Amino acid sequence: MRKDVEAALSDALGDRDYGPQLREWAFIAIIREADHPDYDEVRKHDRRDKSLEFRLKVDHERFKAADELTRRRMLMAALLRSAGEAVGVAPGGTKLEQIERDMMEVARSKAWVAGN
Repeated sequence: MRKDVEAALSDALGDRDYGPQLREWAFIAIIREADHPDYDEVRKHDRRDKSLEFRLKVDHERFKAADELTRRRMLMAALLRSAGEAVGVAPGGTKLEQIERDMMEVARSKAWVAGN
């Protein structure tokens, strides 16, 4: 399921240019039964490799109880959250609104956003 979401986004967004200071958008969903200080959320930009990295928490109990479509929606919601939170870490000139629109387009086409 994670690979499906990753593949759909990579296919749709992988070749697009979102600014000279961004080559990679790295995302890890943290889905843990017990919260632990070693697994805090992360939002950072690495100038060296021009990447944005996000590690965001997804509610374990809801994820565990959810059907496959709802799980995909939960992952997509976390990814869209990363796009919204990129404002605080992305370098100037990064086309964040375009990234968010492109992610949302994929989410809508796959029914990975609730209500669509």
